[in-house]
Amino acid sequence: MRVFWLIGLFLCWIVLPLTVVAHGGGEIVTGRAPAGPFQVTVWFNPQPPQAGETLHVTIGVISAEETAVLDALVQVRVVASATGQSIINTMATTEQSANKLFYETDFVIDESGEYEMSIAVDQDGLGGEIILETAVVPQSQSRWLWLLGFLAAVGATIWWRRQTAAS
Repeated sequence: MRVFWLIGLFLCWIVLPLTVVAHGGGEIVTGRAPAGPFQVTVWFNPQPPQAGETLHVTIGVISAEETAVLDALVQVRVVASATGQSIINTMATTEQSANKLFYETDFVIDESGEYEMSIAVDQDGLGGEIILETAVVPQSQSRWLWLLGFLAAVGATIWWRRQTAAS
């Protein structure tokens, strides 16, 4: 019976971070980058971005007066560096943000490679833009390797207990 509890706990450990880390935080990619009259800070989660995985982007916008800008339009556009093809064009909003001081958006970049991400801020006709060079790495398989290793260990433990109980 304990084995099943351990399996359940391990599966929670594997699966829950995928949803828990989806909002807010991450690693800072650029801090207070000038974008017209604004300063823009950007976080990625995960960092580095992984192909086929949801990339959560958090954006902080500060005015020249050092106050948070909460009513701007923040557009995120991702272009493949090799082809110049636009693959993502979305708005970052405060609606999905746990902390309403930040703009957030989620999207998936399907293929690894080099990308250019532009973040444009517009508030009452005042605007600015920053451009980030972003490398998207192949999807990590480590989480599934941990799961496979854990299941193999559980299976070996069950087999061993049955062998010793039968003796």
